[in-house]
Amino acid sequence: MENKVKNIVTLTDKAVEELKRILSKEENKNLCVRLGIQGGGCSGLSYKLSYDEPKEKDYVIEQDEGKSLGR
Repeated sequence: MENKVKNIVTLTDKAVEELKRILSKEENKNLCVRLGIQGGGCSGLSYKLSYDEPKEKDYVIEQDEGKSLGR
């Protein structure tokens, strides 16, 4: 079951278009964008983007009829 939350991340229109273009080429239509934050990098944090299917405890952020994942 997906948890719905207010948008804590907002993508530009151009980023949404690019993600839709990339995801439209995938055979698995359940894929979403997963955004992760972890320790490391110059500022002490690094960010990770990947494509994944929603998991039960994910927070799902929808923008412009697209879905992003966060946990």
